[in-house]
Amino acid sequence: MSLLKVWGRVFTNVHEVLTHVTSMMPIVASAAFVDSIQTAFQGVARGCGWQKLGAYINLGSCYILGVPFSVVSSFVFHLKGQAERAVARVRNSGAKVEDQNVNVAS
Repeated sequence: MSLLKVWGRVFTNVHEVLTHVTSMMPIVASAAFVDSIQTAFQGVARGCGWQKLGAYINLGSCYILGVPFSVVSSFVFHLKGQAERAVARVRNSGAKVEDQNVNVAS
C-alpha cells in the first residue's frame, strides 16, 4: 500500500489512468492478501492429505462467495466497469483502430 501512487506510473503517465489505478489498488491489495491466506491453507490441507476438503473449499469460495458477491456488486450496487468510457475515449482520440465489433451496452 505504500506504493499506491507509484504502480500506475510504471505503465503510463496519463493522469486519468493513474487515477483509476490508484482507486483500484486497495481492492487489488485486499484480494491478493486474502488469496495468499487461502493458498497457505490449501497447502496445509494438501500436506495433511485432505485434498477432498481442499477441493470443497475451492468450490465453495468460488460459487458460494465469489458469484453472489459479483452479482450483488454489479446488479445491486451498480458497480460497472469502465469499458464504456474506455471505448468512447479510444474512438474520440482519433487513433486508427480496427473495428472488432465492440458493442458496449448502455
